[in-house]
Amino acid sequence: MNSTSSTDGTFRIAGGHKGFSLLELMLAIAVFTVGVLAVGTIQVKSIKTTDTAKYVSEDLSVASAMLERMAALDYNHPDLTDPDGIFDDDGVGELDNPDFVRQFGRYTVSWEIFENYMGTSPALPAKRISMTVSWKGDGGQTRTHRFEFVKVLDN
Repeated sequence: MNSTSSTDGTFRIAGGHKGFSLLELMLAIAVFTVGVLAVGTIQVKSIKTTDTAKYVSEDLSVASAMLERMAALDYNHPDLTDPDGIFDDDGVGELDNPDFVRQFGRYTVSWEIFENYMGTSPALPAKRISMTVSWKGDGGQTRTHRFEFVKVLDN
């Protein structure tokens, strides 16, 4: 296929045709449309991920505040005493039957106390505290973060 440049500066293909065919134009528009849709999909996913990250960050802030509060409490404080004497936690997900539940906006903080965690040794009295922070995520599913720590009696 030969091509030449005419005196008016336009590019001509041998045979007298000039410009793009309708098929080439439609193909270019299709490729452009697929690209725009892909960028739009990525944008929507990015917004959802940012939203989830915001809730996880707030969740960790609530948990951190509660952990610091519990660490500052006296060993025999009522919030650190097992009211039912049963540590009924399977160690997975939300607590089955927590001793305490507090609501902070959209976040639910619950914790279970296990007295005499280190055994019955009077030398080291300790309590295991299992805490979960949960909230309703996108689509209504419950999201949960779990934290474990040990409170030792200060002498």
